[in-house]
Amino acid sequence: MKRRLSKLNLFQQGTVIIALTAVIATSSVASQPICVFAKKAVKESVKKETVKPPTNVKIIKTSDSRLNISWKTYLKKEKVDVEIQENDGKYKLVKSTDKNKYRTKKLKLKNKYNVRLKARNKDKSSEYVYFYDIFKEDTESVVVDSQEKKVENGDTQKDGATQKGQLVDEQRTKIVNLGFCQYVVITFKGDNNMTNTRVSIDGVDVTEALTKVSDDGKVAKWELYKSQPAKMEICSKQNSNEKQKIVLSNNKSAIKPEVVKNTAPKYILTHGRLSYADYYLSNYDSQGKLRYTPKKTTFNVMNKENKEENKGKIKAYSPVAEAVPDKNAVNKVSGTVEIMFNYSTAEEKDWFDKIQKENALELVNFDQQKYVLNNHLKYEKSTTKHGKSTVGLLKIPFGQDNFTQNKRYYIRVKSNGNKSALVPIKVVQKETPQIKLKESGELVSGSNIHFQISNMVHGLNEPIEKVTLVNPKGEEKVLEHITDYFMYGNTGLFVLYNDVSRDGGRNNIPYAGVYTLKIVSDGFKDIVKKFEVQKGQNVNYYTDSKVRVDNVSSATVAPGGQGGSGGGNISANILFDADLLSNAMILEKIGLANDDAKNISNRFSTEVSCDYVYGSDINTAYEWTDYYDAVSESKLDGKYLRFSDYVKLKTTKGIKYRPSSLKEVLEDNLLGEIKDSFGDGNKDDKNDKENNSNEDNSKKEPPKVVTTSRQEQLLSPVMYMVSFDAKNLSPDSTQSAQKLHDYLNSIEKVEVNGVEYSRSTTYFSSDAINQYRTLNDPYTGGKDKTLALLEQGAIKEDQKNHVKVYAKGYKVLEFDINV
Repeated sequence: MKRRLSKLNLFQQGTVIIALTAVIATSSVASQPICVFAKKAVKESVKKETVKPPTNVKIIKTSDSRLNISWKTYLKKEKVDVEIQENDGKYKLVKSTDKNKYRTKKLKLKNKYNVRLKARNKDKSSEYVYFYDIFKEDTESVVVDSQEKKVENGDTQKDGATQKGQLVDEQRTKIVNLGFCQYVVITFKGDNNMTNTRVSIDGVDVTEALTKVSDDGKVAKWELYKSQPAKMEICSKQNSNEKQKIVLSNNKSAIKPEVVKNTAPKYILTHGRLSYADYYLSNYDSQGKLRYTPKKTTFNVMNKENKEENKGKIKAYSPVAEAVPDKNAVNKVSGTVEIMFNYSTAEEKDWFDKIQKENALELVNFDQQKYVLNNHLKYEKSTTKHGKSTVGLLKIPFGQDNFTQNKRYYIRVKSNGNKSALVPIKVVQKETPQIKLKESGELVSGSNIHFQISNMVHGLNEPIEKVTLVNPKGEEKVLEHITDYFMYGNTGLFVLYNDVSRDGGRNNIPYAGVYTLKIVSDGFKDIVKKFEVQKGQNVNYYTDSKVRVDNVSSATVAPGGQGGSGGGNISANILFDADLLSNAMILEKIGLANDDAKNISNRFSTEVSCDYVYGSDINTAYEWTDYYDAVSESKLDGKYLRFSDYVKLKTTKGIKYRPSSLKEVLEDNLLGEIKDSFGDGNKDDKNDKENNSNEDNSKKEPPKVVTTSRQEQLLSPVMYMVSFDAKNLSPDSTQSAQKLHDYLNSIEKVEVNGVEYSRSTTYFSSDAINQYRTLNDPYTGGKDKTLALLEQGAIKEDQKNHVKVYAKGYKVLEFDINV
């Protein structure tokens, strides 16, 4: 009886308690909440304003074995007692404060600490009483090991520092409705993922039916079954005591799910308008192969390095090279690009040694499409000393075919029997651009500043990649194009905007003092300019050796994206992998989408119209409108209809339909090569494998090129006629003529100097004009022995033009046209 009275006396002081548990590790640990636990206070009686438990309680473990504890109180005049229990000892008062935070002293490794917070009124009024229940079985425990490991943000933490009951992010673990599908999305926390946990929905283990949304499985999904689920439980496979329960809905009649895989649609066929440039644009992977289908349907949401993809990645370094004007050179410019490779381990030596002395290097355009600009680069190969190490060295003369502009490129280096390396290089103009202030009065904070840049002539593309500004305090800021600065083409006028009256304007020069402007550009040396603002806020000047401007190698440069308008539009069939699309839409809805996911989701929602949906039987198409309507009607009835169940309905009708040509959306929202089939297997289906491999022995030999001739007629474009000898196709002259005819009709595209041109009947044009020749055109003598190529835009004068002809079912035909 005495014990009960003493407990009541404690709470009649107006005291409310919150209990929390934490464990301390002495390692450098990322600042993250350790545990927040509170039972709802039960109000016994209220006569005046109430005292409520502290809310929004957070405990953050620091790198020096302390706890940063913060909270919010209901009343400003409340005082909070912070009590800590070590292991199973007694609670000890460590601080009584009217502030909303407290930092503990250093605590011991591997000990369990319970934190209890008491909120009480300063006048200790007993006119109201709150009784706060603390249940020992609900107290969270944390096990900490002393072995350190790296965590995602680069700090270190102790292995096993996993919170019980904190396996997933509750805010991002929920039912997500995509319209055509609904999923339970699970977003794991810490080291947890879909492989080291078990997930149960309404008492049924559905782990085996989970599919990845993110590359690492930290975000996963499960498609709903017949009705909205009510509850979910996540349990660690390593420690069955670590569990977390999530309420998904208030559905009291949820149907227990069946564990079934592959229930969602496989493909969604849409149509949308594309420019001719985008429709006929080809995209290549890092190995130089055409891309047809996405290699994966998941996304890297944490921007973490893909260890599997980068396994065995070749390490290379290329210093910035200079383009030197040279009157004696063929293309009036010379210079040398150097690429150095690690040459220490047996694997590194084997890779470099197997680079052939000829025809192993390709010049590739620095963009997402990765066009080959020159596949016959000349180069020198050797090994040399670099510092204390030996490196493999490639020297590539600048000024070769299509290698004359000062800008960024890729060099693809092929090693026999090994994976190719795609090395970025940068060639800059030898002469450094000059920059001068173009002002008449003193420089004042809040006013725009004008500069004049000379010796920086460029084409249509904006060369500036990055602009930084270091203020008098030593703080560096990366400026935004248009918002903070703009360069007016080849006029050389560069404006640093500081006028806050502009729409979205901001003042980049608030202080009086010396500023340092740095401009990093593609194809030019860096420009650095100091200038002084005479009027502005005063600052304390100091020199900080740690503050420095990034050099060229640290500049963030993204290759140019897909695009291009003009030349008209075309209505194209655009195919979405349904899993890729679903994952993109899910990540956007839970706030974890990267740019690729956002762009794919946006393409689907704003740029196309849906036509058909396909399942595992890719020969049968279902009307999109019928499918979507059936799903919506079921939802109105409180049910959920999976696609796998939809196709079994008696009212569902499928048709045999596959489009004659289409482009598929890739994992980076680019479009794959034009194809006439899809879904013939996995992502590297037979059709794509055939088109991606030039060395496939199952392909037929192309005809041999005999001659190329230039033809020029009045009022007609200049043509280059390619004549063939078809004897290698068949010894019989009649059959060989037919086989040559078949070959010409099988041509899908032609590549000239690394640039691909679209097919218009049997004529290849760089600018898609409507004049074209047929196989029996009188210009060719009525013989099916020629292939016509436009000079305009394709064949370049005064150089050797390398041509590749791609025909379906044939090996790639390569030859040169010398003009």
